[in-house]
Amino acid sequence: CFNPATPDALTWKPFYDPIDDGGLTTRPEVYYAATTSWFSDGSLGVYWGTGSPYQRTSSDNGYFFAVRDTNPSSCTSFTVDGISDCGAAGVYTLDAGEGLTGDPIIYAGVVYFSTWVPAADVCDGGTGRVYGIAYDDCAPGMDTNGDGAVDATDTAYEEETGYVSGITVTEQGNLVFGIHNASMDGSSDIGFQAAQGDPFLGTASLAWMEVF
Repeated sequence: CFNPATPDALTWKPFYDPIDDGGLTTRPEVYYAATTSWFSDGSLGVYWGTGSPYQRTSSDNGYFFAVRDTNPSSCTSFTVDGISDCGAAGVYTLDAGEGLTGDPIIYAGVVYFSTWVPAADVCDGGTGRVYGIAYDDCAPGMDTNGDGAVDATDTAYEEETGYVSGITVTEQGNLVFGIHNASMDGSSDIGFQAAQGDPFLGTASLAWMEVF
């Protein structure tokens, strides 16, 4: 909580507890930063996921959290609710052993994040995934079936044959991510996804003025 009168004195407040607020029985490890997005009504969406870079062989389910602070300007009377259709109480359940491999990011209304899903036999490695879900209801946010449209026929993620290191969005709205394949020669690759939507969300420039 930030007070403009004393900007060097932050006050920490409990925001969300996976057990008390999310209904989980444990508090899974979180190693990657949260990301945020404003809603048109002034509420603030907050998104983060579980997973440890030091433990990739767990059989416990991973989780991605999508919650909404309905009064972000207050440190005393804020309410945090799960975003509708993002799972019970904002808990979006991932597969067994699945965990994030980098910070989630939001671009043009879509939350992107990468995960690693270990194989049942750890000697077989696992599978990387690139997720793209809508920030306001966790619906599919990428054209995963290649039909030129993003709709209910798409899935929440695409699988990659390797460990996805994280996702970056270019100025043109393209997704770029690293893929490492567990082979003897240590080969790696660069993943690429074409722009998934309108980066300006339908807005247009009406005028341009330069002041000297």
